[in-house]
Amino acid sequence: MLTHIKITSAKPSEKLYKLHDTLGLFLAVKPNGSKLWRVNYRYLGKQKTLHLGPWPALGLADARAKRDAARKQIAEGFDPSIEKKRARIAAKYAAANTFEAVAQKWIEKCEREGLATVTIDKTRWLLAKAYPVIGTLPIAQITAHEALAVLRKVEATGAHESARRMRSVLSRVFGLPGLARYAFALWRIRWE
Repeated sequence: MLTHIKITSAKPSEKLYKLHDTLGLFLAVKPNGSKLWRVNYRYLGKQKTLHLGPWPALGLADARAKRDAARKQIAEGFDPSIEKKRARIAAKYAAANTFEAVAQKWIEKCEREGLATVTIDKTRWLLAKAYPVIGTLPIAQITAHEALAVLRKVEATGAHESARRMRSVLSRVFGLPGLARYAFALWRIRWE
């Protein structure tokens, strides 16, 4: 069983070597001195290795927690390596779908549908006010309070009509998921 002292005192050698913990968890010590947490497991009769992360960024207790989470996934019938890849792909997809990117696609759709140039220009102007607050956030992760902050920022300038229009534009970009609906309902109660 590994301890913090054993880990810190492990020196690199000419070949990679392993310091074993329990239940398949081990620390791979590379010749360049880096130390990586890995866990061996069996899934559908095949031996596999899951890479957990580097030491010291991932401590002993955290590595054991990740090992336990992987064992739980296996017990539920999931391959931890595949689930890790899926999570990485989902995170990459979510990061690519920022509010600004989705809003730009929505504007392009409005242009294709033949909306008046004046309307599109006004919509762009309103969205430009939202980008500093929520533009870089993945649209699926924007909270009701963040959407509400956009509206309050506009209304703080005294432009209540612009804030109402902003609410309408944001609701169309969001497609009114429950979160946006909640934020806009809170705002409506306050001003209408």
